Amino acid sequence: MTAVYKQNPFGDTEPTKIMKKNAGNTGEPVLQMITSAEKPSTPTPHFANIADIYELVATAIDDVVSLHTLNGAFLFVSPSVQKVLGYTPAELIYSSITDLTHPSDTKRLRPLALMQQNHHKTRTILWRCRHKTGHFLYLETKATLLLDDEGRPVAILCASRDVTERENLLAKLNASRKELTRQKRELERANARLSTLATIDGLTGLKNHRAFQEQLEIEFRRARRYQLPLSLLMLDVDHFKLYNDTYGHLAGDEVLQHVARLLTLVARQTDFVCRYGGEEFAVILPNTPADGALALAERYRTTIASENWSLRPITISIGAASLTPEIQCRAELIEKADRALYHSKQNGRNRVTHIREVEPILQAAS
Repeated sequence: MTAVYKQNPFGDTEPTKIMKKNAGNTGEPVLQMITSAEKPSTPTPHFANIADIYELVATAIDDVVSLHTLNGAFLFVSPSVQKVLGYTPAELIYSSITDLTHPSDTKRLRPLALMQQNHHKTRTILWRCRHKTGHFLYLETKATLLLDDEGRPVAILCASRDVTERENLLAKLNASRKELTRQKRELERANARLSTLATIDGLTGLKNHRAFQEQLEIEFRRARRYQLPLSLLMLDVDHFKLYNDTYGHLAGDEVLQHVARLLTLVARQTDFVCRYGGEEFAVILPNTPADGALALAERYRTTIASENWSLRPITISIGAASLTPEIQCRAELIEKADRALYHSKQNGRNRVTHIREVEPILQAAS
C-alpha cells in the first residue's frame, strides 16, 4: 500500500492523507480517505500566507511571472527571467516594461493601458522583448488586472512565454506562402502571355486564325441559342501577289499591317477583326443581320480604297454571309462567305457581295 499526502497550503492542523491500495484481485488502485487519527508522523510543510505559494509557483515554472505598477514598472519578476531574457530579477525591479520593448511594438502594449480604463480583467499580447545581449525575443504575455477591495486597478500581473521559435516558423511559413503566391501570379502572367501569343498574329497584331475559329464557334452557338442574327465578312487584298512581286515582301508586309490598322479603326466595339491567313482577313459581326453586314462591309471597303497609299492604290474584295436556319455549323457560314468573296473577285474586285445575291445565280446555273 502506497501513501500519497495531500498537503494543505493554508496550514490546517489536520492534513488529509490519501491511500492507494489494491481493490480485491483487480489490481486497480482506489483512493481511501484516512482520518486525522491515522495521519503520518512525518511533519508537513506549512505556508505562512498565500504570497509564499505564489513565490513557489513563480520559481517553479519556466514562464516569466512579473508584477507591474499601472505604469508598467516591475515590482516583482520571477527568477526564470534570467533563463529567458538574461537579466536577474534585481536588474529589472522598478524599470519599465517599455524599456525592453522593441520600438516597433510599443503600440502592442496599448491594450495594457486600455484594460485599466475599461476594467478588462485579462489581455493577451504578442510583442518583442530585448534580451540582455541585445537581440529581441517574441513573448506571448497574458496580463491580468488586479483590483483592490473597492474595485480600483492597483497592479498588473503578467505571465510571459518565449514563443520566438514559433513566430520564426510562422514567419518562414508566411514567407513561403508569399513566395508561392508570387510564383503563382508570375505563372498566371506567363500563361496569359503564352495564350496571347497563341491567338495573336505576329505581323499585324490582330487575332489569328485559331482565335477566329474559337470566337466564331462561340458566336454561332450564342446566335443559335438566343435566336440572334450573326454575319461574317471575308476580305481579301486585291492583286496582293503582284504587289509582293513588284515591291518586295517587306512592302507587302507593310500593306498588311496598314490594312489591319484601318480595319481596326472602322470596326465597332463588338466586331471581331482577325487575320485569316496570307492576305485574307475576316470580321465576325455579332447581332448583325444581312443588311447591316452589307453596310459595314461597304465602310470597310471604302476606307481601304480611299487611303493615300504610298506606292499604288490598294483595294479589297469582300464576301458576306449571314446565319440562316439552313446553316448547321460555323464551317458552312465560312464556306458561304468565302463563296461570296470569290464572286466579288471574279466580278471586278474592290466590291462587296453577299451570298444571298450569289445563291440564286448558282441555283439557276445548276
